[in-house]
Amino acid sequence: MDINYELYKVFYHVASTLSFSEASKQLFISQSAVSQSIKVLEKKLNQTLFIRSTKRVQLTPEGEILLKHIEPAMNLIRKGESQLLEANTLNGGQLRIGASDTICRYFLIPYLKQFHRMYPNVHIKVTNQTSIECAKLLDNGQVDFIVTNYPNSGSPTRRTSASSGISTTCSSPTPSISHCRIRSSR
Repeated sequence: MDINYELYKVFYHVASTLSFSEASKQLFISQSAVSQSIKVLEKKLNQTLFIRSTKRVQLTPEGEILLKHIEPAMNLIRKGESQLLEANTLNGGQLRIGASDTICRYFLIPYLKQFHRMYPNVHIKVTNQTSIECAKLLDNGQVDFIVTNYPNSGSPTRRTSASSGISTTCSSPTPSISHCRIRSSR
C-alpha cells in the first residue's frame, strides 16, 4: 500500500488534538485541506478513522489502532531530524575518534574529559585499534579523526608534533568538527 507520509502526518495531528481546526493551525494548512487529507486516507485504508460531529471529533477503534503505530513513528522521525540538526553543532551529535591503546590511555583521556565538560551533549565514541587500523577506519569514514603513534605509513595526511611523536589526522571536515587540534605538553 503506497500512502503519502503527509496524509499520516495530518492524521496524527487531528488524532492528537481531536480537532480539524487545531490540526490545520499546527500544520499551517486550511481546515478543508485537513478534512480532504483525512478523507483520502480513509478511502485508501478503506476504514473510517474518525467519528465527526458538529462540535467534536473522536477516534474510531480503527483510528485508535492506527494512532498506536503512527505516534511512535512520528516521534522517531522528529528525534531523527533533531539528531541530524544537532550533529551540525556542538550541542549534540557524535564525535568518533580512532586511537591506539597507548595514546588513549596516556594522552587522550585528559583531552576527552575537558571536551566532555565543555560539550556534554556530544557523544564521544573512541575506537581502539593499531595505528594502521585507525588509518583504515578514517579512510572508510568510520571515524572523524585519529590520534596515532608516528610514523604511520597507513595515514595519507597527518599533522605531527615532532617532540611528542604523536600524529593527529583529520578526515575531510565533518559537521561535528570544525577543526582538529591536539597539543602535547610533553
